[in-house]
Amino acid sequence: MDYTMVHLAQKIVVGVKAVTGNDDPKMNEVIGGLWEKLYQGGVSASIKNKLNEYAIGLYSDYSNNG
Repeated sequence: MDYTMVHLAQKIVVGVKAVTGNDDPKMNEVIGGLWEKLYQGGVSASIKNKLNEYAIGLYSDYSNNG
């Protein structure tokens, strides 16, 4: 997979969210469930004024305590 690094001063992010972490045994289910909700749950289709169909997996306040 090719990645593109983009530096932006500001970005508005809309979508679905969850709180999980490396210590959570259900972390993979939680993250997978978000992608399912985004596409199969109709969230992506309901987002207005999209410029394109690209999606971003955004992780914030991430720390690896393991």
